[in-house]
Amino acid sequence: MLRKSCLYLLLLLFSFGEGYGQDQHKIDSLTHLLQTTIQDTTKVSALIGLSGIYYLSYPDTALVFCEKALLIAEKANIKEALAECYGNLAFFAEQKGDISKALEYNFKSVEIFEELIKEKNLSENLDKKGLATVYNNIGRIYDDQGEIEKGLEYFFLSLKIREEIKDKVGIAGSYNNIGGVYDDQGEIEKVLEYYFLSLKIREEIKDKRGMAISYNNIGAVYYDQGEMEKVLEYYFLSLKIQEEIKDKLGMAGSYTNIGNVLCELDSLEEGMRYFALGLELNEELGNKAGMSYSNSSIGRRQLSSYAKASEDKKARLINTALKSGLEALTMAKEIGHVEYMKRALELLSEGYKKQAKFENAISMYELQIQMRDSILNEENTKATIRQQMKYDYEKEELLKEQEQKEQLRLAIEAQSRRDDLHYAGIFIGMFLLFG
Repeated sequence: MLRKSCLYLLLLLFSFGEGYGQDQHKIDSLTHLLQTTIQDTTKVSALIGLSGIYYLSYPDTALVFCEKALLIAEKANIKEALAECYGNLAFFAEQKGDISKALEYNFKSVEIFEELIKEKNLSENLDKKGLATVYNNIGRIYDDQGEIEKGLEYFFLSLKIREEIKDKVGIAGSYNNIGGVYDDQGEIEKVLEYYFLSLKIREEIKDKRGMAISYNNIGAVYYDQGEMEKVLEYYFLSLKIQEEIKDKLGMAGSYTNIGNVLCELDSLEEGMRYFALGLELNEELGNKAGMSYSNSSIGRRQLSSYAKASEDKKARLINTALKSGLEALTMAKEIGHVEYMKRALELLSEGYKKQAKFENAISMYELQIQMRDSILNEENTKATIRQQMKYDYEKEELLKEQEQKEQLRLAIEAQSRRDDLHYAGIFIGMFLLFG
């Protein structure tokens, strides 16, 4: 099931962006501001704002706005804008499959945010919020590449800052991503614990896009447990919000997920219709992770129809499935997505086996096992435990420190009140004496 890989890409730095078309007035205002202002800072803010509005539905347009903002910010040395632009460009680079460039942009953003925080003596929560977001996005990239320990390290760095500045939107996002890591490890109780923690916050603060992500992820867990009624309930809750806010990226993932469930329930024709909707949107957006997932899902369902197909259709089904599998593998390789490479290789292995091309089938199977083991190996499991324990310990120490400070504050206040009463008593005594 499509979980964190596509959907929590939405945790960006964009300050705007409930989806194109939701607030045309905002677009018009920012466009007018851009055309009339002579201030570089205002131009950059308007360009970033427009990029944030367009990125879910028209990513190429959003990229152009972001690149223009970067040029102006570099020329005018507007550090806050530079940090934000680099963070956003990292997202666009990752969507295009350029992982090294995405990490390069993210680390540039980190460097600038850390400089800003140091210059402002840790007083500016906005810079800390930006730094936490970039840490989160770096963690997600490493996690997708199968580097679990590095991924968790950055996820917990992000969560620590978000808890410090009481950023509820960010905390919910961090819970979601950490839950995703436990999902990779197959720790279902931990997965649901973190996903429901995330959902609770998002519902409290009415974060619609975040709620859609949480509904999707919870549905995916229930899918793995075979509880199909719950799965469809959560997937359609997610899709309803995504359609409402014009979130094409999220819609593409939901269409594919719903297609999988419908096929499981023997509604093959309807399921394939949803697959086609998901693939079309992913191709429109240039979303390689989504394209890989959609293609492997389509191929798997074509293979599952093989046994019931007539003899003249069997060869066509296998050829079509293998074509989908090769396309899925190509996309997953381009972005270095270990989990999606494993899915595509599994499909190809099954397809070649049905064609009696056993050497190809074995080769694909061996590669699939390598991908699986890179995700589930003992070291990754230990890394997950280490990072969780480190976070729990540091959080406990922070709470103790906060409690000590609170006790000291109360003691000082109590002493101050006693001093006030003491001086008041002296004053009254003097008043009576001399009155």
